[in-house]
Amino acid sequence: MLSASSELPNRVARLAWRRIVGARNQARLWGPLTGAVTAGQAIHVAGANGCGKSTFLKALAGLHTPVAGTIERTPAEMLMIGHELPLSPDLDALANLSLWLAMVASVPVPREHCAAALSAATVPMGRAVRLLSAGQRRKVALCVLPLADRLVWLLDEPLDALDGQAALWLADLCNRHLQRGGSIVYTSHQRGPEQFPRHQVLALSADEVSA
Repeated sequence: MLSASSELPNRVARLAWRRIVGARNQARLWGPLTGAVTAGQAIHVAGANGCGKSTFLKALAGLHTPVAGTIERTPAEMLMIGHELPLSPDLDALANLSLWLAMVASVPVPREHCAAALSAATVPMGRAVRLLSAGQRRKVALCVLPLADRLVWLLDEPLDALDGQAALWLADLCNRHLQRGGSIVYTSHQRGPEQFPRHQVLALSADEVSA
């Protein structure tokens, strides 16, 4: 399958955080945290339920403002796939993927490339998304990744609802992205298959941690 991301090594993206602190209802969730993700690296953000893993990812993406600290980022090179998937239930998988890419891809993505991505993920293309399983819906969203041409992927619970075969498919997708010079920061309460990249684990807590 052709992908615009084949030229990732020609570009550089910056994502670094310095002494950032996350809070909810004035209670500190984590931090201060200092770290960065580099080309070819995957960081697994871990922690107990409610510790603020999604809040951390949103802070990196610019969707949440930490109560302290600074973040350096290259917004045009970042793509976040959240736990809640913005899919239209009455559109089929191909229409959803094409629509999403029209909004986030840096260059137009041919419809046949969308179809090839869904086929590789074994997702039925002509069926309304509301009739797909939870795992199939997540794969529709994850198919955005290799086609959107972004260096930095921020993934919130990407393994959620995926069976063993689908988890291996995602692991291959992520490893190929890293091999091209991309970066990934992801949350997960699952370990996933051995092939899933985890060069570094960032365990969130309210004590000082450096990634």
